[in-house]
Amino acid sequence: MSPSPIFSGTRGRVDDIIRNSDIVYSTSSLEVGFDDPDMSLVYQHYAPLNAASFVQRKGRGGRGADDRPVTGVTLSAYSPRDAWSFHRPERMLEAVNFSVPLNMGNFFVRRGQLIATLLDAAARAHYYRSDPSPEFPAHVFESAMTMILDIFGERVLADMDIANLEALWARIRPAISEPARRGLADWVGQIPEVPTRLFETINLPAVEVCFDDDDRRECNKDEDISLALSTCAPGTATRRYGLRIAHWVRPLAGLAPWAAVDHGRDHDSFEPVVGGLEALRGELPRYLHTEIGDHVMPRVIRPRQLRLETLGRFHGALWTPYVGYDRDHNELVNANTGAGTLAGINPKSQGNLNGFIVCDARRERGHPHAVPALEPLTTGLYAYRGTGAKQHGTGLRLSRIYWGAEARIIIDVNEYKRDEFVRTQTFVNDQEYAEYSRRGGHKPAVQLYGYQVDTEGIRLRLDSNCLNEFVKHDFRNIENTPEEHWLRSQYFRFLVLSGAPRAGINRFQARELADILATARAFENTNEHLKRVLRRWDSDRFQQLLHDTYDGYLSLHPLLTPQRIERIADEIAKPHLVDIQQFLSDAINRSRDDADFAQYVRSLAVHGLAIRMQQLFVIHGQGDARKILFHTKLPVQFGADADDVIVVCEDGEHGDGTTRTFLETLDRAFTELRSGMLSECPNAREDEVLDHILGDRAFSQTWSSVDPTSEARVRDLADALGLDPNNDATITQSALRVLCDSEEIGDKRFSYLDLQREVRAVSEGLSGEMNRPPTAWELIGRVVALARARDAGVTQWTQLRDCYLGLENVTREGSLEADARLGDQAYRLSARLCVDGCQACIHTGSALFAPQMLDATVSRKLLVRLSAFLGWR
Repeated sequence: MSPSPIFSGTRGRVDDIIRNSDIVYSTSSLEVGFDDPDMSLVYQHYAPLNAASFVQRKGRGGRGADDRPVTGVTLSAYSPRDAWSFHRPERMLEAVNFSVPLNMGNFFVRRGQLIATLLDAAARAHYYRSDPSPEFPAHVFESAMTMILDIFGERVLADMDIANLEALWARIRPAISEPARRGLADWVGQIPEVPTRLFETINLPAVEVCFDDDDRRECNKDEDISLALSTCAPGTATRRYGLRIAHWVRPLAGLAPWAAVDHGRDHDSFEPVVGGLEALRGELPRYLHTEIGDHVMPRVIRPRQLRLETLGRFHGALWTPYVGYDRDHNELVNANTGAGTLAGINPKSQGNLNGFIVCDARRERGHPHAVPALEPLTTGLYAYRGTGAKQHGTGLRLSRIYWGAEARIIIDVNEYKRDEFVRTQTFVNDQEYAEYSRRGGHKPAVQLYGYQVDTEGIRLRLDSNCLNEFVKHDFRNIENTPEEHWLRSQYFRFLVLSGAPRAGINRFQARELADILATARAFENTNEHLKRVLRRWDSDRFQQLLHDTYDGYLSLHPLLTPQRIERIADEIAKPHLVDIQQFLSDAINRSRDDADFAQYVRSLAVHGLAIRMQQLFVIHGQGDARKILFHTKLPVQFGADADDVIVVCEDGEHGDGTTRTFLETLDRAFTELRSGMLSECPNAREDEVLDHILGDRAFSQTWSSVDPTSEARVRDLADALGLDPNNDATITQSALRVLCDSEEIGDKRFSYLDLQREVRAVSEGLSGEMNRPPTAWELIGRVVALARARDAGVTQWTQLRDCYLGLENVTREGSLEADARLGDQAYRLSARLCVDGCQACIHTGSALFAPQMLDATVSRKLLVRLSAFLGWR
């Protein structure tokens, strides 16, 4: 194995490193121009950004004279894009579908091409050999202009808003500080307008990220701003800029400037909307009004430079932290200060930026497109494309703005024990903060950070009347059913998650509190306890409710621990949370209110449709999913100011061609959405097949003796289940596992079919008790509790638990304890792959909400009902 990965900064004799290693880890630096006949296999971890890059990388292997190149593709069960490809393999291989999104009309692409062509002309004239200064003679400009006019046409200079190439070079010339001693390529690295790597992003503002490398030398690297801002989120540990070290930005509590930004330097700024702060508040979800407040700096800072701090160093698998947590003073300090009792910061610490999107789509600039496949849901689709001239824009302006951060910091108490704490920060103006720290007085103004781009995309206007009719129709159909109780429970969780920061609770703990209270409300005993506490508030009794709910129903939940429950209770008991009683009462009342609930249902439908539109945009536009965004104003965020408009756009100036490629395949894309993609999910389909097997005892009894090694019998089973043995091979294998496999412990054998039948019976009983489907961990907790009580309904699980008790090391805490093993086995065998949404369908992230809120803001089952209402299925 190579001693270190091969990348553009690798020092030493790279050829010798590769030649002397059986396995080589590499970045895209080996993508082009590396030919080694001994390289027999190339394994690409995660997908390249585009098909051309994939072709280049796979071409590095199998180059020997006797080799027979074979390409295999491993698809993820948790990617909608991969699931789409799995069911349409021919679309991956047909040459007619091979294209690279490329927007030659993009102002930034054309500007880079013009400058590169000028450098090519200078190189052809061997100019740099006689005079390496950047002062070109006239014949170089003339030669370049001939090529440029031939390639780009007569209007290129007017579109670039320049009189001639001399004027363009005059703008670029100040960036060049060194002569071209080794050739004009020396200048390329000094000119940000020209990409230095294949498929480099050049249509996002660049940010200089500063850090110390493995050898403690000060370094800097230009990154596109979207990546740089997320990497430098306070509390996020990253190894992107070091092989053996991790970096981070130190999170500060409360009101504080962003530590990554040197406010003494010059930074760009912009006004996100015309009309000042009042207009900006109209673009904010209502629950953010209180969090951000009224005292906000009018302009958004677009940082030019961000600085990372070294968090610690890896020595093989050992970690040495440079930053520690001083428990005595509740602060982060350098580990070598020797202050107090220090616990080192673990490199798995995570942080998230809190932000929002502002999208300004000028109606008159949109080009209408007919979309009959989306009838009767839409009233029009409008495309926004640039003309190639920067001054004209595209008519679609996107602003990504961040106002704060939340971080969950993991600390190593000792070699065997970890703890954690949460830091919530609101970014403020540095000068006002310094004044406030010295003299007190008024709190400093909130400082916003972010960037703004004129981009390409589409604007889809939904038919409001159609949505109104669907909400009424759905409300009638699910009234007084378990589905209604499930959605109202989800709405309650959303209200807790969205409102908790106003009550002084961070979103990490809000997620845990929402899960506990949603479960508490589902069971009669804990629900009555909650009602009594809210009628007459008592923090001690509320703390007891949290512990009772956790111990009784959620003790196996992986995100909940007794320590976290204790920290939530301690946080709620603090004096600054005096309105927690009113906050929780309001959340319960709003979740019961029919008008509020109807707006939540409408939000689920629009949000789910927006996520599917984004996925279609990625698949058919053949773009990078990380650089495609969507925006819509949902009723749960904007109330009466919500609109029924979805914008899907590229995260880059003037687009990279994804929008244009998508528009070329518009009919095919929306036909697929109409024919099933709106609600389809491979995991949900597998759940339905297993439900059929477990619900039909005669069927499972007939097929439980099938020979899993007989291809003919497996095909018969697939036919009986309505499956395609080839395209549905994964589901068929899952069905065989349930019907034929078993768990063996010692001399005991436990049939998966018998185990899952018992879980199904418990689930049905629990659904009746809760008036809604149980969550995975509510179900697992009940199965383990019944097995512990030796209930007659779970004899197989009781015997399995007895076997675990008989194993060695069962007295240990954690994952080796018998109940933990039993819960893990029950989850592995019986948990649904898709619980009203999963990573294979609509749990793919949303820029509209914090990550903790995603599963409470989407519903795949509701999309199924919407599709049926529209007559699409």
